[in-house]
Amino acid sequence: QSTWDHLNELEEIFGSKENLFDTSATKSQGENSVSQKVSNKTLLDSKRVLQVQVPFTKLQSTSISNIIDAITSYDTSFLTPDKAYILSQGYATQSEEKLYLDFTGNLQEYSFADQLLYHLVRTPNAKLIFDSICIKQDTESCISKLCTIIQTAIEFCYALQSSPSLHYLIAHVLKVGNLMNRATGKKSIHAFELEILTKLVEIKSPVIKNFTLLHYIVQHVDEDSLNEKSLKNFRLQVPQLALLQNEDIESIPSLVKQQLQRVEQNLNCINFALSKFSSDEERLNSGINKLKIEYDELFKSCQLLNEQSNMLTEGCDSIRMFFSFQQPINNFVEMLNKFFTQVDKARDDIAKKKELESKKNRKIKPREKKSKIQENRNDENNDDIDNIEQNKNKTTND
Repeated sequence: QSTWDHLNELEEIFGSKENLFDTSATKSQGENSVSQKVSNKTLLDSKRVLQVQVPFTKLQSTSISNIIDAITSYDTSFLTPDKAYILSQGYATQSEEKLYLDFTGNLQEYSFADQLLYHLVRTPNAKLIFDSICIKQDTESCISKLCTIIQTAIEFCYALQSSPSLHYLIAHVLKVGNLMNRATGKKSIHAFELEILTKLVEIKSPVIKNFTLLHYIVQHVDEDSLNEKSLKNFRLQVPQLALLQNEDIESIPSLVKQQLQRVEQNLNCINFALSKFSSDEERLNSGINKLKIEYDELFKSCQLLNEQSNMLTEGCDSIRMFFSFQQPINNFVEMLNKFFTQVDKARDDIAKKKELESKKNRKIKPREKKSKIQENRNDENNDDIDNIEQNKNKTTND
């Protein structure tokens, strides 16, 4: 009874009971949903629908005719790298391409993705243009990054060979090592492995607490050497060291060659596409010709970068020969970074020790001053006593 009471109330507000359960509204919605399904018909299989339709929705705001015009004319204001990537990833496979080329039905009954793919497979060189834009963006990004690293690495290789502070340090370590060897009766050596530099902190003094051979060498090299030979100037002479510690230097030339080959292969495809035009006028006015002009410049940039990477290889080889270091250059960079971190710590230790000694001396000096004043007073008192005695003796004589 209470339920019917509610229905009576609903009837007053929304209409009769019959209208409440009228199925005409549902039927109308069903008809609409069927027509929506018709407009979403697709020639793609279920997996490809997800891969293609969702990304292609980003292009739906532009008419298909405008998209095709932008492709044929190579309009980069529309064909941004992001849109080229979407079109490249969603482009028809070989089997789908045949499916769309053979299609003869009513295209308007199918989804936007189907309609776009139908026109794309009929647009000459569309896939080549999409892929070329993506490759161009990747290559330019790679060139921008690698160019800086290569230049830095080349400067590093030549800075090491001309660093007075590093050379003086190595000579000093060799001298100290031979002096220590002489005490044990061992022969003098003329060279040592550079890894020894990072092991100087392991040789500790039995006399001075927390004082290692590295502390001794840093102290003497910093104080006794000329300014340019001081270890303090090493980072000024080789500023590239910190920038290269996370880079795989010797893999760079192979990366550059890969980029060069990739661009060259794509440029060959572009030239082949241009050769299919029937007249020079069509070829010159085509969008693919605009792409070729950009790729010619890109290829030159890659060639220049390849020349620089060859210089880097020569620089790495010269470092190995100069320092007799047979390991990868990255190990050399890592070892130097570790060593100069130890040097900085040793220098801080020495500075702290000097500061403590200075404070200690400042405390001692007031005591010394006080004792000198006391001595002066004692001397004055002694002089007074002597004068009194002399006066007494003089009086007695008189």
